[in-house]
Amino acid sequence: MKEYFIIGLVLITYSQGQRVCNINEKCEECYELIEDFQNGRITKTDLLDRQCYNGNSRQFACCKYRPEKKECEYDGEKCMECPTLINDFRNGKVTRSFVESKKCGNSRSTFCCSENKLKATTPTTFTQRTTRRTTTRATSTPKRSSNDNPDSPSYIPRVEDETCGQLFDSSNIVQGNDTKPGRYPFMALIGANKNNNITWRCGGTIINRWYILTAAHCYLDYNLSQEIVNVGEYDIGEEEDCVTGTQNCLPPNQIISVQKIQNHQSFKYIRGKGLNDDISLVKLRTPIILNSYVQLICLPLGLPAEYRRLGINDYERDIIGVKAHAIGWGYTNLNFTLTDNNGTRFAKNIQQFVDLSIIRNTECENKFSREGLSLSDGKRLCAGGGNDGKDTCKGDSGGPLVINKFVKGGSTYGTLKPDEEGGVWIQVGLTSFGSKNCGGGKPGVYTRISRYIDWIRENLK
Repeated sequence: MKEYFIIGLVLITYSQGQRVCNINEKCEECYELIEDFQNGRITKTDLLDRQCYNGNSRQFACCKYRPEKKECEYDGEKCMECPTLINDFRNGKVTRSFVESKKCGNSRSTFCCSENKLKATTPTTFTQRTTRRTTTRATSTPKRSSNDNPDSPSYIPRVEDETCGQLFDSSNIVQGNDTKPGRYPFMALIGANKNNNITWRCGGTIINRWYILTAAHCYLDYNLSQEIVNVGEYDIGEEEDCVTGTQNCLPPNQIISVQKIQNHQSFKYIRGKGLNDDISLVKLRTPIILNSYVQLICLPLGLPAEYRRLGINDYERDIIGVKAHAIGWGYTNLNFTLTDNNGTRFAKNIQQFVDLSIIRNTECENKFSREGLSLSDGKRLCAGGGNDGKDTCKGDSGGPLVINKFVKGGSTYGTLKPDEEGGVWIQVGLTSFGSKNCGGGKPGVYTRISRYIDWIRENLK
């Protein structure tokens, strides 16, 4: 006899006698596992592999067993359902380990929670793109101070905190492919709103709720009052971004005005060296609201946890040969632009990515021997330049070059493995310049982020 239960929109069958849970697992209603399935983080097969039967007429899954926690440790806390704590975790404000530390009682949905956290907080309103509705969301009051407070403009997330570089799957790119929604939730678009005519011109990355990292040459000439940043975007041509073939849709994108632009003080064009110190920090007027599709990028801080995750010892020699991902919406060749009905101009509607092998600087200099390019200062890196026509071009200026866990040997050496457990996106480069002939066999040149961590820290204010 078969029994049935419904998870989301999918009907799954079960036959008695399936899996027996391991010693460190418990057969119960595993809400985290169901949520992972509903949100596309695991497949139907993965879910079926974890199914079990506990003797009742209901279906369950083998969940990691957590010993009961009877009492709360701090005064003012009670063991109860705490939706604000869950929202803080989903929005990247607290880590999974912190949530686990607050677990109490016999239910999986009860935590040690202060009654103050259950009080309503002041809602923050942010404006979507011109034709979208305005959305109101609640934000919690920041409690931590200095650089450890996720709501602070000076906050820099770390890999070990699991608050950056996460993916949630459900420069212009030449020979690129459409990305999957949520694959690169740290992406941003740089543009201007002139009399309700929005023009996008560069890419960027979210480094905290207040700041976007991009290229200084994206801000050679601008009117601050018109500058905007777009986060949570996937398909520029659609008012609502939905996963193809499903009814699952992304939260509305956020278009936020710019408060301040901080180009590197030494940024300039040097003959024979290209763009020097091509990096900029963009502070927003209102903080970004984080969700599964809007997350922070991890910067290459050089901490042991980063090196352990990636299996490397540094961000220079050990990443040679890694097939980094460049992401953007930009031009696919020098002569192609796109103008849609509402005046928004950009080359590709759907977010693109391309994998580019990081090469040695000496090899890059040889590729640009006629131009006399010198990379001796070590503040830039190069990627691409093969015969496959892959490249990043003008429209991706300021966009990221990111790496993740990667294959360490064989013919596929350097191929990224972002879906592997412990995978995390770390930005090693920022698209700066390259050949005028995009995809013509010369590599792209990127600002090496690891050389600018101190500058970033000093200017996050």
